[in-house]
Amino acid sequence: MSALSDDLEIRPGRTLARSAIQLSFTRSGGPGGQNVNKRSTAVLLRVDAADLFQLLTPEACQRLRLLAGPAWVGEEGGESLLLRADAERSQAANREAAEARLVALLQMAMTEPKVRKKKKVSRGAKMRRLADKKKLSEKKGSRRTGE
Repeated sequence: MSALSDDLEIRPGRTLARSAIQLSFTRSGGPGGQNVNKRSTAVLLRVDAADLFQLLTPEACQRLRLLAGPAWVGEEGGESLLLRADAERSQAANREAAEARLVALLQMAMTEPKVRKKKKVSRGAKMRRLADKKKLSEKKGSRRTGE
């Protein structure tokens, strides 16, 4: 992922235009001394929902809403995805971290969950379970005295 490329590659053949991404910079919180107090190194990355909906299927959009959780902000019509990155000391590193989180989130949303196939319990498994129950019952029954 180079800083000079126009688009952010999500998957081969699926890209998000960098023009759809809005970046703003703020001061990081927490300890750090003068570096934190003077420099705006934290990154706020915002992508409008409309731009994401063009990239994703309706099912993937639903998965993205669930995966994003509180990072999905706004009401119907004015929704967007808002990611904050402030773990690094430099603005460039935080920008790369935010973009990497965006790509990872979109890749997870695009991945369809595997459908669980119901399997019938085999006859042998049923017989083993019942035999084990019988054995345990006999063992516990032998402990009883004078009932």
